[in-house]
Amino acid sequence: ASRECLYTWAYTRGNARAEGKSKRSTDRIFHIDDTPSGKDMDVSKFKKAKVETREAVCCVALNGQTLMVGREMGTLHQYALPKFSLEQKHLLNCRPDRIALNCDSTRLSIIDISGVLTFFDPETKVTDASGEVRVGEHLSSFERKDAWDMCWARDNPQLLAVMERTTMYIFRDTDPE
Repeated sequence: ASRECLYTWAYTRGNARAEGKSKRSTDRIFHIDDTPSGKDMDVSKFKKAKVETREAVCCVALNGQTLMVGREMGTLHQYALPKFSLEQKHLLNCRPDRIALNCDSTRLSIIDISGVLTFFDPETKVTDASGEVRVGEHLSSFERKDAWDMCWARDNPQLLAVMERTTMYIFRDTDPE
């Protein structure tokens, strides 16, 4: 990712490409302000946008089925993989610096520019004061200060390792172990 574009490709081993198994290009690129549908994202047809985006990409996270892109003003884009279609736009109540997605895409951890770690649940449905249903919610029950790195377990969606100052904490859901 750059400040304005996302570029993706499919990794293939050298033998598969040499044997001619993959003749179709899987490289894709799109501008962050566009709404990709999964089609027509050929790299050779991409042109730089005439107007620079007002909200640049600041962080990305992905797993096997979801790509999350954080933007400078707190917008979070959720894309379905492998077709790269925009599923949802969420509004965070912070400016993300780092984001990480757990193995089953049910929870996103966010470290904002102040070093505060929070959780975001992209599947929760919430009705706001005007009666509109929003998808996604910041979990207000969990907040850690002075965090600078985090890593979700690859096999357990509840386990998270967090670095705070000089100490590493392991969390099971929101409880430290």
